[in-house]
Formats: sequence, C-alpha cells, structure tokens
Amino acid sequence: MSAIERILTTHVGSLPRPDDIAAYHRARAGGSAPDRKAFFDSLKPAVHTVVERQIRAGIDLVSDGELSKQTYATYVVERWNGFGGEFVPPVQLDLRPFPALAKSVGSLKVSRPLCIAPVSLRDAEPMTNDIANLQAAVSALRASRSGNDS
Repeated sequence: MSAIERILTTHVGSLPRPDDIAAYHRARAGGSAPDRKAFFDSLKPAVHTVVERQIRAGIDLVSDGELSKQTYATYVVERWNGFGGEFVPPVQLDLRPFPALAKSVGSLKVSRPLCIAPVSLRDAEPMTNDIANLQAAVSALRASRSGNDS
C-alpha cells in the first residue's frame, strides 16, 4: 500500500530515554556540566533503538524522539543565540476554579525562554550530531530490512 492510498503516521514529542541520557539531562538542568562527548557517544545507539521501535510500531515518519534535548521548548537556549529570560504564562482559564491544581502545575520548573535578540546559531555540533544519528539509524534499519527481504 502506498502513501497515496493511506495516511502516513508520525508522532510529536519526546520518547522514553535510556537512564544514561536522562541522567545527563538532569545533570544539565541542575547546573552541572557532564561529559558532552560521552553524551554524544551514547546518543547514537539510543537513537537507533528508538527509531527501530518506531518502525516496528508502524510509524512511517520517524524521529530521534528528542533524546538529545532536555525539552523541545528549552533546547533553543542551548543551540541558538537570541533567547533568554523566561515567559511566565498566566493561569489557564480552565484551572482558575482549581487554585491548588493551578499552583502545582505552575510549580513545575520548566523554563520557557523568550526571544530577546536577533536569532543566530550558537553551536552547530548538536544539530549536526542529531541529523547524523537519525540518518545512520534509518540507513542501518533500511539495510537490515532489505537484507531480510531477499
């Protein structure tokens, strides 16, 4: 069945992370400076695994599961110039009748940076690494699938 005959599937958002990758992100969020090279080295096999799981699940348009990013909303601060400060959103209208819940949701320490200056690339290495890891995983899995088809 071709893409013309059906709707292709994908997903948006983070996928579960291996313990070492989650630990790296926790350390960074806590202000530590863990070993970046070791982190990059651990990403390649983790991305391969997450891509393989997506393919087995029938996902057509796979991603790296945002493994290399602490959160999608905050990675711009690490990779791009021009972001800083913090946006503090107002209490959501549906939470106003529930002040205790609104307070607990508001207490989550999630940075929401603002665009405060012209945007420019700060560090291309993480992006280049993300692209290489995803391409390597997809290529390896395609090769193994085509080898199984013969």
